[in-house]
Amino acid sequence: MPHDTDSDILLTHFEWTVERLAEILKQEPSEYFRDAALQRFGFTCEVAFKCLRPLAGGLDEPGSELAWAAARGFFGKAQGWEGIVEDYREINQKPARERADAIYARLAGYLACFRALLAGLKARQTGA
Repeated sequence: MPHDTDSDILLTHFEWTVERLAEILKQEPSEYFRDAALQRFGFTCEVAFKCLRPLAGGLDEPGSELAWAAARGFFGKAQGWEGIVEDYREINQKPARERADAIYARLAGYLACFRALLAGLKARQTGA
């Protein structure tokens, strides 16, 4: 089925990244899979920001899109979205092992936030 707009393509790509994050989080914990999950988390954040930016009016600060989305109910009842931006910024600075482990431990909660955001974006797209 062809996509009509860039937002359709981005939403499809966001769904794909969310599912890949879910897959990597099912793996046995190891340094390799922790690092792979953190990399996938970063990529998922970037796609989420790209999906939200046009809706939010092109906000300049990466991550401010999530606050915009939360204020409009895009996260539903999902909790903990506030930490996503801080942890996204930290993984881009190559955190020490202890910090990487702490962020990795929060990824399951962030996955729930991403899934809620995806559902909110899809509902908006379909007018539901």
